[in-house]
Amino acid sequence: VGQLDAATDELREAIRLAPEFSDAHYNLGGVLQSQGSIYQAIAAYRQAIAFDPTYGEAHNNLGTLLENIGDRDNAVAHYRLAIQFQPRQAAAHFNLANALMMGDRDEVVLDEAVAELNRAVELDPNYAEAHNRLGALYVADGQLRTGIAEYRKALTIDPSLVRALVELAWLLATGPESGMRNAVEALELVQRATPLLGEEHPVLLDTLAAVYATNGRFEEAVETARRAAELSRRTPGFEARAALIERRVGSYLAHRPFRMPR
Repeated sequence: VGQLDAATDELREAIRLAPEFSDAHYNLGGVLQSQGSIYQAIAAYRQAIAFDPTYGEAHNNLGTLLENIGDRDNAVAHYRLAIQFQPRQAAAHFNLANALMMGDRDEVVLDEAVAELNRAVELDPNYAEAHNRLGALYVADGQLRTGIAEYRKALTIDPSLVRALVELAWLLATGPESGMRNAVEALELVQRATPLLGEEHPVLLDTLAAVYATNGRFEEAVETARRAAELSRRTPGFEARAALIERRVGSYLAHRPFRMPR
């Protein structure tokens, strides 16, 4: 009921009375994590694991916190332990896949990430974010139709999943095969994403420009793409995107919609 300080007091008293009570250490970790006391939560999860090395949920939660502080290698190790001791924990498979994708993304690592995400959705078919991440991986691997299918599954489960809305709109507007494109649906997806992401987001505007171009609305495409490029130059982390958008502006000025490479 939100009484976190009182919960912390009770959990510490439980631990005083039974120092090896692993569930109390785990629950204390959860409360501390929700309060933003990351390092104290890490210590609590470590204590839970010290008294019960097979505590899958504690390994998984510890992994997420270690990943948050930049210790990816140890996070991966704890995700693997979570899966070893509790193989039907969908979140651990998902977290392992995400951590793997943050490292060196060679073919072997990406294949393992795909396998872990597929295991997550096998265990929990309604895991929207896992379908979303699968979509991104399949698209990165050039399997565009499979990626589209995964984005659709994600949005069926969670219609407000903004990355899936934008990525699917991009694919439906710029796909290299005509049978893959659906300009009307792409525009509807961007419109759904706008209140969630904000009208002045460079990725949203870049996508909207591509949708306009696919619909033959080239003047609007040019204007929108130029806004996207300017915002990209001014937004930390998006600077490199500005040059790509400027090249797309050239296509729109020539009344050519942008198409992804085959």
